[in-house]
Amino acid sequence: MIKTGRVLKRKSFLKRRVKELEAVLRKCRKDISAQVWGLRKTNEGIRFLYKDLEKKTEKLLELDRLKSQFVFNVSHDLRTPISIIKGNIFMVLDGAAGAVNSGQKEFLNGAMKSTDHLARMIDDILDFQKSGAKDWKLKTGENDLNELAREVCVPASVAAKKKGLKFSLKLGRAPLKARFDKEQISHVLANLLSNAVKFTAKGGISVRAAGEGKHVHISVSDTGCGVKKEDIPRLFQPFERIGERKKEGTGLGLAISRTIVEKHRGSIWAESGLGKGSVFYFTVPRNGLSYGI
Repeated sequence: MIKTGRVLKRKSFLKRRVKELEAVLRKCRKDISAQVWGLRKTNEGIRFLYKDLEKKTEKLLELDRLKSQFVFNVSHDLRTPISIIKGNIFMVLDGAAGAVNSGQKEFLNGAMKSTDHLARMIDDILDFQKSGAKDWKLKTGENDLNELAREVCVPASVAAKKKGLKFSLKLGRAPLKARFDKEQISHVLANLLSNAVKFTAKGGISVRAAGEGKHVHISVSDTGCGVKKEDIPRLFQPFERIGERKKEGTGLGLAISRTIVEKHRGSIWAESGLGKGSVFYFTVPRNGLSYGI
């Protein structure tokens, strides 16, 4: 009898326990169902937002394309009249329309300088638009970086000497062969040299080219105004003009240079300090093909 009572109590306990577990299970099922419903609604909302975001992204891309095309068309169409204006000013200065006195020459030279400045701005805008185009491709081939540096440094050295600046070019005797787009890398070096001459009032400019490992590199150093260390990253951003650099240009030259160098799988950077001059460096791979160029 005692054993039977214990068994009955045990069965009764188990039944109560089963009922409790069944109640817990039903509650869990309800909670899970509610969570599944919530997840479904959340997923529906995400899908709706994703589709809406896709549509807005497409619109923004189209607006950006139209903006870029508009800027390109306007800048390109301005080239012809500016060339005509420059040609006419030159002819007047040359006396083709009659004698020109010193006062008139001064005004005409000022007009020529402003026209040249405008032409450079348009060239910068066109180059910037081109460098950002998806279908822009490099025309690479084996070139000698030393030879390129000699060619590009000729006009820069003349401009530097006109300002009373010293100019030095230090190259190795052996050719510095690498695979790159000669026209574009020339553009990068010419831009760095133009900035060095523009922002150096006294002292000098030095250019070095060398090879190290799988890369070749060029540095352009000057004794110019320099920039604050914290402002260096901003130098390579589009339309950024810092300190003395606010006076001239579009702020696109270094941004274009960075795009060209990075397109070559290379690097470009600067070291500077306010009032301590600057050094700009850039590198490109020796064998562009092995880097997917």
